Amino acid sequence: MSVRTRMSASLLTFAALLLGASQPALAQTTPLRAPGVTYPAAGPQQRPLFVNPRAWRNGDPVPPGWVKETQVRRGLIIGGAAMLGGAWVGSSIAAGLGSTISSNKVFTSDWSPLAIPVVGPFVAMTTLDSEGVGTALLAMDGLVQVGGLVMIIVGATAKKTTIRPLATTELKPTWEVTPVLSSRMSGMSLSGRF
Repeated sequence: MSVRTRMSASLLTFAALLLGASQPALAQTTPLRAPGVTYPAAGPQQRPLFVNPRAWRNGDPVPPGWVKETQVRRGLIIGGAAMLGGAWVGSSIAAGLGSTISSNKVFTSDWSPLAIPVVGPFVAMTTLDSEGVGTALLAMDGLVQVGGLVMIIVGATAKKTTIRPLATTELKPTWEVTPVLSSRMSGMSLSGRF
């Protein structure tokens, strides 16, 4: 058989599979089942094991092989911490630079409130006697910090209910220490599963 003939036969077989010529044969086969394992009966109420967790809504039935969990909203917590932390670090740097430049002392009474998170920029409006653009920048810095704090609080308190595969919730980390002995070395081997 030439290479061209084999290639043509392979392409025809592949095309037949794509067009569904082998579907009746596949429908007649029985699935392989492990001995000693009880399988649920398939029926109209049976949901598939391959479930998109993002499409599942609270109140929907939990598919077999999945577990319902309540989690904090990590995205809100991480975003809020980034907002609060970034704005607070910026105002703390401004407090350090402003106090050093203004009087060559670290943290004079005028600039030191900026080092306090959330309320510092609002207190600094009065201690720095800010006007115009300075007041607007301090207010914006304070509002960003307040927004970050609100995001952290909402993320920690407004929990969401999701589903997760059962296998990942039941796995526990294990550690194993094994002696190693050969003609070139001896010692211990540490392995684990997470």
